Amino acid sequence: MATSNRYSILSIISFALLLLLLPAPLQAEPGLISDSSTFVDLKRKAKVDNYHRVENLLINKLEQAVTQATKGKAVKPPSFTEAEVLHLNGVYYVCSLKRGSCPSVLDGLMEIEFLSALYKQKRDTKCPQMRKFWQLWIKNDFEKKQGYELNTGQIKQKQHFDTYERPKYLRCSDTIEGRLKQNSKDYRSYLHESIQLSDNPIKRLYKLTKEIKKKIPNVFQYSRK
Repeated sequence: MATSNRYSILSIISFALLLLLLPAPLQAEPGLISDSSTFVDLKRKAKVDNYHRVENLLINKLEQAVTQATKGKAVKPPSFTEAEVLHLNGVYYVCSLKRGSCPSVLDGLMEIEFLSALYKQKRDTKCPQMRKFWQLWIKNDFEKKQGYELNTGQIKQKQHFDTYERPKYLRCSDTIEGRLKQNSKDYRSYLHESIQLSDNPIKRLYKLTKEIKKKIPNVFQYSRK
């Protein structure tokens, strides 16, 4: 019983951390049509076109980051628009429904935040992209949708992940600061070495995003029920 209570308390703390990331009401996502136009078909096509445009831009940024780093070029880490971060929400959502949890998306974002801090010579550890990821995740009710879709076994897996793993992503700034203290390499050296690893987080995020594009027509409409 004591273990169960501790588990529940840790889960509540994890969710409370998530809520703390919420800012004042956010603006509507760019490109989403919300007017009262009667041209329903045109509106639908515009949404579809915008969806694929954002998806392709996101994948292209990840591809360029991997390709240029593999060539030994110390390029600036990728920076995503709000629409692209929202798409990553969708990728994370689909992936988590298939696997129970999906650290690949969060690890990829965390690695980009670490590279950004290293690129800026440790001056910025505010994790703006990870922070935006969680803000949009809550604002668009992905947390609730995920809870409805997961099966019993996956719910237990999610609870374990939320309790013991998710806090390091929610406390992204603290995590990055800790990594910076342990790192002795400059940006170019670290980038060159890390990109050679087969399990490099940005490589994994790029691969996952491409795979989901092939299999899922629209991550925001995905449902297992």
